[in-house]
Amino acid sequence: MAASSQPWRNRAPTRARYILRLRLDSDEYAIRHGLEQIRTHAARNGADCTALGKIEIVLAEVLNNIAEHAYADHAQVGPIDITCTATPDSFRFAVLDRGAPPPADILRPRPMPETYHPDTPLPEGGFGWHLITTLSVRLTFARKHGCNCLRFAVPITRETMCPKDGE
Repeated sequence: MAASSQPWRNRAPTRARYILRLRLDSDEYAIRHGLEQIRTHAARNGADCTALGKIEIVLAEVLNNIAEHAYADHAQVGPIDITCTATPDSFRFAVLDRGAPPPADILRPRPMPETYHPDTPLPEGGFGWHLITTLSVRLTFARKHGCNCLRFAVPITRETMCPKDGE
C-alpha cells in the first residue's frame, strides 16, 4: 500500500526533554524498535535499571496485547501511538490504537494462571495482564471514537542505578 494511504508510517518521533511521542506499526519489528526508543528516552531522563526493566516489561506486554488482540482481525498492521512523559516520580504513558475494543472488564484484577506440573509446557496466556497491573499504577482505559486509550504510570525507584560503561 502506498505511504500516503498509511499516514502513520515512517513518522519521526517527537522529542521534548521530558516527553517522547511515537507512532509505530503493530508488527513485532516496529514494536521492538519502539521499545528501544522508549528505553533510551527513559534512561536519558534518569530511569534506573529497575525502572527501565519495569517500563520495558509493561510496555512490551501492552503492545503485544494490541498486536495480538486489538489488531487480530486486521489484514495489515495498524497504528499505535505512544506518549511517554518523564515526571519526578514516574514515567507516564498513553497508548492509543484503533483496533478492536478489549473485554469490558479489562481493568479487573486477574490472578496468575493456575500452577502447573514442571514436565508440562507453561500455560498460554494470563501472565501479561498480571505483569501490567502489578508493575504499573494509575491504570485507566477508555474507548472513544473507535480508539482504545490505555494510560498508566511506572513508578521510578532509585535503589539500583545502572553502572556506567567503563567505570
